[in-house]
Amino acid sequence: MRQRERLTEYAAAHIQHMQKALMKMNLQLYHVVTDMTGATGMRIICATGMRRSEVSHLRWDWIDQSAETITLPADLTKNGRSHIVLVRRWASEVLVSIGIEC
Repeated sequence: MRQRERLTEYAAAHIQHMQKALMKMNLQLYHVVTDMTGATGMRIICATGMRRSEVSHLRWDWIDQSAETITLPADLTKNGRSHIVLVRRWASEVLVSIGIEC
């Protein structure tokens, strides 16, 4: 029973965290949750090599469409250093298709 309670608390905290991140990206929860954790999220991960946590925290101001890069801040990366990720054109099209425009 204790493990179930911890899992429930963790899931609730995760949902709140996702909602805050989505609000920063100007997205609505019901449009994104299935996409970013499902097929769309996997397509972004495959196209960029980013970690799941990096994709879930992704913000448009980190994306430079003219240079086709994403600059991840140091506090988000595993090694604690900022990181520039190359974005393929179809990956940016996937991001735009979920309802975000720069």
